[in-house]
Order: sequence, then structure tokens, then C-alpha cells
Amino acid sequence: TLVVCPLTIMRTVWADSLWSMAPVGTALLRGSRDERLRALRDGDPHYLLINYEGLAILEPELRAMVASGEIANVVIDEFTAYGNAQSARWKAADRVINGPAGERRGDRGWMPAPTAARRVWALSGTPSADVVGAFGYARLVNPRQLLYRSLTSWRHATTDKWGPEPWQYRPRPEAQDIVHRTLQPCVRHVKEEVLPFLPAVRVETVRVGLSAEQLEAHGRLRAAGRALLAGGGEIKANNKAILMQKLFQVSLGHVRAQDGRVARLDAGPRLEVLGRLVESTPRKTVIFGAYVNVNAALADWLRARGHSAERVDSSVTGARRDAIFGDFQKERDPRALVVHPRTTAYGTELAVADKIIFNGPMLSGLHVYLQAIERLSSAKQTAAEVRIYCVFGTREEEAFQGRLNGLARWADCVADSFNILVRED
Repeated sequence: TLVVCPLTIMRTVWADSLWSMAPVGTALLRGSRDERLRALRDGDPHYLLINYEGLAILEPELRAMVASGEIANVVIDEFTAYGNAQSARWKAADRVINGPAGERRGDRGWMPAPTAARRVWALSGTPSADVVGAFGYARLVNPRQLLYRSLTSWRHATTDKWGPEPWQYRPRPEAQDIVHRTLQPCVRHVKEEVLPFLPAVRVETVRVGLSAEQLEAHGRLRAAGRALLAGGGEIKANNKAILMQKLFQVSLGHVRAQDGRVARLDAGPRLEVLGRLVESTPRKTVIFGAYVNVNAALADWLRARGHSAERVDSSVTGARRDAIFGDFQKERDPRALVVHPRTTAYGTELAVADKIIFNGPMLSGLHVYLQAIERLSSAKQTAAEVRIYCVFGTREEEAFQGRLNGLARWADCVADSFNILVRED
């Protein structure tokens, strides 16, 4: 069985769980290509665990094992990572799972290629959140269920174009029904039925002040936005996005310049609030932040304040990442974990904490935000109530997250925040 999953949960969730159920050989295919090949050829493992990008690294070997029947089963954990059927990641997975020719059309309709995996399971808690992405899921896992054979026809059937920008699509009323019929056969477990004693979830918005240095930078960005508006021409979406990214960075106290250097601004008011939130619980705390430099500085600040804190982002890999998550779940320290959402929002067990702090808006999108919240709700959670704090320093940050929670597209969230920046005092 080949298990494709996020790197963060490869050992702490999948390997540990498989061993607890059936103590047989498990190979973690991670690291360089040579390291992955050694793990693949070492012993006779029943389970092969690999991350999404790893499929392309070991594609020739895995394709041969699938074609020969040595790999009979494929499990994709959090298959929403495969929503884009035009991406290199998706194409590599398709060649491994469905063979180099993919699905072939025969007299009886679409049939699997002879080199395809026998059984494929795809796991997700939010399979229908992205109606366009559902095409990629179905085309990879069970293309015979697809009602439309091309992405263009699928998009026309499930969405309407409603604005001038190329990204301005919205789901049609019948979209959810089309997605439901396409993603079959399906086994659905409702979390509340499987885990009837889940804690209550309380979400709070926390507004923090800006330092004098931040207020001055905010004013300069507002002037720049109003200058764009006064020009009278069309303001491109990417220009708005760049300006809003700078504003969010100013609010968090770290601004990346065009030459790559990072300028630090006084963010004392925000740090004081974050410190008090961490100190307000005897349990552990998870802090999600969209910027790596901000997260690193926050972890340093917490340690200087006397808190045991660790951070996890793309630079923390392999054994070091496993050790951090293992200690967080099983040991007294660290008490606080500062993480980038794309490394930790999926599948990671964080129920030892009773509090999540979102430090600024979740620029990775609503799906990642919702997945991150779910990290506290599991059978291991013993708190009667868990708290989610969304910390914002400006109206623009709060508006972005509010629109995101209302299912708006990322670009629409940017546009609304931009309008607040340039039109309000």
C-alpha cells in the first residue's frame, strides 16, 4: 500500500497509527532521491509513505511497482492537494496511479489502463469546498464517474462567470449536486457522530493597536493606494495584492523589500497581546502565521519572555520536525508552537492544546483556515471548550478574513481590503 500524505504527518500520524494497528514494515520515503531509494529498497515494507512532491521524485520506480502489482493500493490523504489537474504535482500522481496512458476509452466506456493501481482511496474532510477542484479529484481517483471529460466543460457546468477578471467565477446552484454525484462511491463519516464528546469551539476577534512606526508606514501605503486610484486608469489585481501584502506585513512588524531584505518595525502592542493570550491558559497554544520571518521572530520573542516555544515551517524538515511535534504532544515543553499553516493545518494532531491563535489573516485560504481549526477537535481533546483567537491590527486585515469566511475568492478579499485602505480614514 502506497500512502500519499503531507510530510508533517508522515511519521506522527500515519506511521505511528499503522504500527499500532498492525506492526509490520513501514518505509518513510522522504529526503533526497538517494535517501528515498534506500528506504524503498530496505527490507520488505508493507506500507510506503510518501509526500505529494515525492511521487515525481520516485516516479519511475513507483510506476513500475504499480504496473507489476507490487503496489496494489493507493491512499491519498487530504486529496484536496490534487484539485489542479494541470499542475505538475497532479500529472505525476496520475502517471503513478493510472499508468502513463491514464484512463483508456474502450467499447464499454472509460476503463482503467492495465498498469493502473487496483484500488485507490482518497481522504478529505472538505471534499466539495472547491467545485472546480473536484474535477481534478475525480479525474485522478475514479475518472469513470466524471460527467464531463474536460476541465473547460466541467467549469461551464459548475460555475458562472460574473466579473471582468479571469478568476471571477462562482458556483452554480446545481454545482454541489454535480460534485456529489461525481465523487462516488463515497463513504462519509460525520465527525460529531464518530466523536460525540467534542469540545465546544469559541471564536473571538482580538483587535490590537499599531505602534507609531507602524501607523506611519500604514499612512504611506494608504497614500500609495490613493495615488493609484487618482490615476484614473484600471488598477490591476496584482497591484492591489502587492499593496495589501505590504500592509499585512506592516501590521505584523516585518516588511520584505524588493531586494529580499526584511525591515523590522516596532510591533510591541501586538506582541504584548499575543504574550497575554499564550499566558492565559495552563494548556498549550498553537499560533498560525502566514509569514516565515514573522513566525521566527515571534518564537524568539516568546522564548525571551520565558516561554518554551518552537516554530515549524518549510525550513524545518525530517527528524527535527518529527521531534518538535512529538515533544509538543507528549512532553511538557514546548508550551507554544508557532507554525506556518501549510506545514501544519492538515492532519496534524494538536489536541494537547486548547487554543489556536491566528496572527493576522490566513492568506493560504479558507480551506486551510478551517483545517487548522480542526486540529484541536479529536478524541484526544480533554478540554470542555477550545478557543480560536483571530488577531488583527487593521480594518483591512479583519475585512480580508471576514470576506474569506464568507466564501469569497482570495482576489475578492484583496479587492475589499484595498477599498477600505483607500476610501476610509
